[in-house]
Amino acid sequence: MADNTISFDSFTPGLIKTSLARDAVSSALSAIEGGWDLDVTEGTPCLGATFSFTDFNACMVFADRVARLADTYDHHPELVIRYGTVTVKWWTHTAKGVAANDVFMATRTTELST
Repeated sequence: MADNTISFDSFTPGLIKTSLARDAVSSALSAIEGGWDLDVTEGTPCLGATFSFTDFNACMVFADRVARLADTYDHHPELVIRYGTVTVKWWTHTAKGVAANDVFMATRTTELST
């Protein structure tokens, strides 16, 4: 029997056209830390989380780390920076939803927040 599990441990470069099924997204959300939820941006499902910090400078440092991560993988989130919080949303435009790469990036984003 084939193993149909989806790996979220690596990033797949290139054009992704298929989003994850809702149950795969739910399963992934239960496995990653950082308060990630299934959200909607521009009418498209996405992974979203808000990270809290003690001051605006700490928010900017975190946002810069996320931006550098995004540039490394050429996969860019929506970032909303406010005093004390940064909201990050990941989705794959070409897949019109959440793909395995978004789960990978959400996991790496959480790691950057500590």
